[in-house]
Amino acid sequence: MPRDVRPLLKRRTELLVKSVGVEAACAAIGKSKATLGRYYSVHDEHRDRFIPVDSLALLEEAARRPIVTLTLCELAGVDTSDAEAESAPPRRLRRALAEHSRILADGGDALERRALLAELRNLEHMLHDLRVDLGMDAEAAE
Repeated sequence: MPRDVRPLLKRRTELLVKSVGVEAACAAIGKSKATLGRYYSVHDEHRDRFIPVDSLALLEEAARRPIVTLTLCELAGVDTSDAEAESAPPRRLRRALAEHSRILADGGDALERRALLAELRNLEHMLHDLRVDLGMDAEAAE
């Protein structure tokens, strides 16, 4: 029996939405918060509801990262080494730290601060997923 990939796709969709910001994601795709939330909801009533491809493309463009698309490629066994190298955790962490330093130095505007906070949350989720992959839950890893 094939592995159920729905929970993974739901988590990656949530990560994508939150990396853009819920309000910005709603504006980008023209959907309500409720509709957007259903795309990553794990409740039984929304189990088979996923984000439409056109909306996915718009959100990944806004996020500047193909979060869900890379997951789909991995599930299909497609080599995405070039794309993965661009979003590799060490590189993303270095970029986030550099952006943090820049914002501290020049103040940055509210949009830049929100974008950095979203990226830091994404990195936090990525690190959590890595811990889970190692068989450690969040409490044991802390």
